Amino acid sequence: IGPDTDRSDVWSRMPFLMALAQYHESLPDSQQARKQLVESVAYRFFMQVEERLQQATSVTSWSSYRAHDLIWSIHYFVDQLPTESKKAQWMLDVASLLHRMAFPWNEDWFNS
Repeated sequence: IGPDTDRSDVWSRMPFLMALAQYHESLPDSQQARKQLVESVAYRFFMQVEERLQQATSVTSWSSYRAHDLIWSIHYFVDQLPTESKKAQWMLDVASLLHRMAFPWNEDWFNS
């Protein structure tokens, strides 16, 4: 989504993904083609995030602190899928990987 200037910076796209989720939710059921297009854009971005994380590209700085914004977006789109779908499980795995690589709030902030 947009130009890629820093492979470790996924945060710059997170507000757009949250807006896409809200747009998706606002579409009436009669707009299934448009809903599918929004889902496709989100899934392709999640694939890019997974590829970067698998290649050991760190989520740095602000992206690390705000990773849970992206995890929220992933969970929104998971909720649009059948519970037992492979895509839903794959997306939850991406969210889990992102959580592990993000800033450890529970260790470094809340326990200080």
